[in-house]
Amino acid sequence: MIGFTINYALNIKWVFSYRKYLERPLYEYILMAAISLFVSGLNIIGIWFLSEFVKIYYITSKIIISIFTFLIKFIVRKKILFQARN
Repeated sequence: MIGFTINYALNIKWVFSYRKYLERPLYEYILMAAISLFVSGLNIIGIWFLSEFVKIYYITSKIIISIFTFLIKFIVRKKILFQARN
């Protein structure tokens, strides 16, 4: 929880310049947590799938899925939380 809160603070301070929910920080925090939980689930399922079915060594699976989930989390956060409304 503390690590996530620090991550949230760093994201709003240094990573993204626009905050769609600036007036609703608790809502923004909850959305960010939901995105993180969803992507964590993808991480676990992806490692399991690559290791068990594709027969990739588990550490290699972890590296591949970590890169993939990092990109997914960044893109989803940017689209949902930190992109200006058109």
